[in-house]
Amino acid sequence: MTPTRRLIPIALLVLILGGARSLMADPTPAQQYLDRLLAANAAAVRGLDEYVRDAEIAAELLVRDPDGPGPTLWLAGEEGFVLEGFNRAGGLMIARRLAEPDDVTAGDVVLVGSLVGDDPDTAALLAAAAQRGALCVLFAPRRAEAVTPSAELLELLSESSRQALGDGYLFIAAHADPPRGGELPVTSPALAQSLWAFTGELVTAMMRSSGRIPPIFKSVLVPGGRERNNARKGLRWDPQMAGALPAGLAARKYLAKLANSMRRLRASQAWKFTRAGRLAAEVMAADGTVYCELVGHMPPSVPAQVPEHVLPFTVLESATPEELPEVLSPGDLVLYVGYYEPFGPWVERTHEAGARIVTVVSGTPERAASAMGADINICGCWPWGDALIGFYPPETDIRMLPPSGVIQSAAFWMLVAETRSAVD
Repeated sequence: MTPTRRLIPIALLVLILGGARSLMADPTPAQQYLDRLLAANAAAVRGLDEYVRDAEIAAELLVRDPDGPGPTLWLAGEEGFVLEGFNRAGGLMIARRLAEPDDVTAGDVVLVGSLVGDDPDTAALLAAAAQRGALCVLFAPRRAEAVTPSAELLELLSESSRQALGDGYLFIAAHADPPRGGELPVTSPALAQSLWAFTGELVTAMMRSSGRIPPIFKSVLVPGGRERNNARKGLRWDPQMAGALPAGLAARKYLAKLANSMRRLRASQAWKFTRAGRLAAEVMAADGTVYCELVGHMPPSVPAQVPEHVLPFTVLESATPEELPEVLSPGDLVLYVGYYEPFGPWVERTHEAGARIVTVVSGTPERAASAMGADINICGCWPWGDALIGFYPPETDIRMLPPSGVIQSAAFWMLVAETRSAVD
C-alpha cells in the first residue's frame, strides 16, 4: 500500500471519531432549554385523551343553536396566552378576548391561561366565570381551587360531561413548572402548544357534531390571506366545509410536527444561538447595549416572566426601523425575534447606525432565513403559512394550528441562555 493510500483510512477514522465526539458533546444551553420544552411536548402527547374529552365537552356548548348567534368562545387570563390565541394565523376567528367576567353568559366557553394555576387571580377568574354559567378550561402548570358550576351550565351539558367537571372546570396541564428564580421558564411555549393542540381537537369535534367548521385565520402575509380573512369576519361558520379528522388526530399531528420543527432547530441552529450569545457578551464587555426586539403575539409578554435585572437584554418596545438611529449607538447589538422576515429595513438601519443584528425568522419562499443580511441569520424552522394541519377531502385552503409563537418564545429564552453562559 502506498503512503497516500494508507492515509485515506486514517483520515476517514479521524472524521468518524470527530463526528462521534460531536454527537457525544454536552448539549448547549440553547439545546438544554429546547430539551425541556420537548419533554413538555412528549407529556402532552401522553395526555391526548384529556384533550379529546375536554374538547368534545366544549364543543357540546359551542355548536348549540347553529343557525343563531350561539355561545361565545373567550380567551382570558395571562396576557401572553390571550395574545397567542387572538387574531392568530391558524387560529379561530370566533375567539374573543374577555375584558370582564360580566361579559360572559351561560353556556359560553372560556379558555383560561395561567403561568401558575393555583394563584388567587386565576381562582377569582374561574369562580366569576363559573358563577355566570360558563364552562372554563384552565391551561396551567397546576390546578386551581375547585369552583361550583352553575345550574344553567349543568342543564346544558350531557350526563357524562357533567361528571367530568370534578373541580367545576376542565384542566389541561402545561407540563412545565411556573416561572421561578433564575431558571429560564418553558411555561409560555408549553401553554401555547397545549392551547393549539386543544384547539385542533375543539375544531374537529365541532365539525363532527355539527357538520360545519368555524372560520380559521390565514396568515395575512401569505398572498390572499388578508382578503380571505376579511370575507369571513363576523361569521360563526366558514362557507366552506372540509372533512373532519378523527378524534385525537389533529392534536397528535400538531404536536408531532411542532416537535419536528424544534428538533430541526436544535440540530441545525444551536451553534448560531451560541454565536449570538458570545456576540452579545462581547458587546456588553465593550460597554455596548444589547437590545431585543420581539415581534409576534405571545413574545412581547415573555420577558416579564423573570425579574428585569436578571435579563441581559434591553427589550425594545414598539420600536420601528426609522427610530433605530435615535436608539442605537455604534457597537450595539439588536436581537430580532420575528416572523417570516424582519418587518421593514431593520437590518439596513441597524447597520447604518454602526450596530450589529441577529435575526431569528423563518424566511419566505423568495427569501430564506439565511439570506436576511444580518450578522447572524438564524432560521426559526416553522413553515411558510405557519399553520401546520390541513383536513381530509374535499380539498380546501383551510389550515390551522401555528407553531411560530411556541418557537419564537423558545428562541428568546435560548438567546438568554446562551448569553448568560457566555457572560459567565
